[in-house]
Amino acid sequence: MLTDGQTNTIHTYASQKPISLVYLFGSQATGDVGPSSDYDFAVLFDRLLSSGERFDLKLDFVNFLSGIVKTDKIDVVDLNVAPVSFAFETTTKGVCLFGNRQVQDDFEFLTFQRFQDQRFYLKRYASEIVARIAATGFD
Repeated sequence: MLTDGQTNTIHTYASQKPISLVYLFGSQATGDVGPSSDYDFAVLFDRLLSSGERFDLKLDFVNFLSGIVKTDKIDVVDLNVAPVSFAFETTTKGVCLFGNRQVQDDFEFLTFQRFQDQRFYLKRYASEIVARIAATGFD
């Protein structure tokens, strides 16, 4: 888990960039940290940024974070293009480190709605995959 000082430093950095939300997720967010644990962050960038601008900002953010947490075991996911199921897991099990409360509420509500809309199809797809593997094996 991050210290309050690290969280404040991330908040200051993000407030100076076209970043809307920053989440910490995974083992660092749940407290289930082991020797090989990395830091997993998910970022919602300003919607007006191009994919190239988001990529550049993501690299800059990874570099910044490595100095804060003193490791290169860092993953940053772009929530602007992440699958809905991933965004849902992040918003329900992760910790929001930065963002306007209204933006956070709107994003989490929209993500929940989109996840519920796709849930039936995701379950059906998973069931079909399991049935196919059970019938034919992994070949």
